[in-house]
Amino acid sequence: MVAFLLRLVGSGLLFGFNLLLARLLGAKGAGIYFLALTAATIATVIGRMGLENALLRFVAVGSASGNWDQVAGVYRQGMRIAWLASIAATILLFFLAPWLAEAVFEEAELTTAMRLMAISVLPMSLLGLYSELLKGIKRIGYSSFIRPVGVPLLNITLLVVASTVTVTVNRAVMVNIFSSTMIFLLGIHFWRKCVPEIIGRP
Repeated sequence: MVAFLLRLVGSGLLFGFNLLLARLLGAKGAGIYFLALTAATIATVIGRMGLENALLRFVAVGSASGNWDQVAGVYRQGMRIAWLASIAATILLFFLAPWLAEAVFEEAELTTAMRLMAISVLPMSLLGLYSELLKGIKRIGYSSFIRPVGVPLLNITLLVVASTVTVTVNRAVMVNIFSSTMIFLLGIHFWRKCVPEIIGRP
């Protein structure tokens, strides 16, 4: 029930964020923002390397049986792979941005926004994995908060504050980078709080 309500809240926040962004940036600016976000979201697929289901399954089995060595091993190995893959995806998107902007989307102004948005690939990828890790240890409230709720909630808050000055596409992108990073760090905090058993384990 909690997960359902948080997903519902998350959907509402995302809708509200989209409306606010369109109002602040106009149709063209919002279009550039969402194209950059779409490119970054696709890059996160590379960053996660399909680890979501594996982490959820093995962490759930290990925690249920009290095998914290298994949980620690799966967690650390999964994070190593995800960090390397996310960094590679970030670099790839950064260097492909000019070609994607001009050859694929035919929008030269998209280059800078896409390159900035590439910075958010790592936190967006990893916060998704932390959501699955938390789900694996049955911390559904924490998991559901960081995945569908946290980023749009923080985005809206920061955009409302930023609306006292001129909001540009690049500033909106930087807001998303900040929000994604903060929620990613919150995910780490939740995970460490919930599994003190793995601290110090190889």
